[in-house]
Amino acid sequence: MNTRTRVEPHSENWDQALAAPVGSVVDLVTMLVPARALMVIRGFGNYLGLVANWGAVRWDFLKNDVPIYPHFAIRSQMGYSAQPRDIGRVEIEGGCLFVLRVTREALGGGLDPTAGVALDWDMEYPS
Repeated sequence: MNTRTRVEPHSENWDQALAAPVGSVVDLVTMLVPARALMVIRGFGNYLGLVANWGAVRWDFLKNDVPIYPHFAIRSQMGYSAQPRDIGRVEIEGGCLFVLRVTREALGGGLDPTAGVALDWDMEYPS
């Protein structure tokens, strides 16, 4: 029996200014994976508009609002927007909600930092 899978590769950047109050939360990426599909995240790069804000902002990968180990509580730079870092194979099953959340934990060096992320991922569909 030959089982084939159709793969659609993607690479995208998202960015948004974070609100000034400590505790502000922004969901930079929100994707509902289609039924019978598999989202496979392969690369991740994050950035901030001001270097002084590293350590004051946290990135979390969530599946159905549950942190994905070990891709949560990320407080340092991993890769960058032009070249996301290889993170192996993070799988999100069909029907699940994937969210990449950014939280402002401290004031850092700027009032309204811009946070961004770059993802490389595949959407796999069984034939």
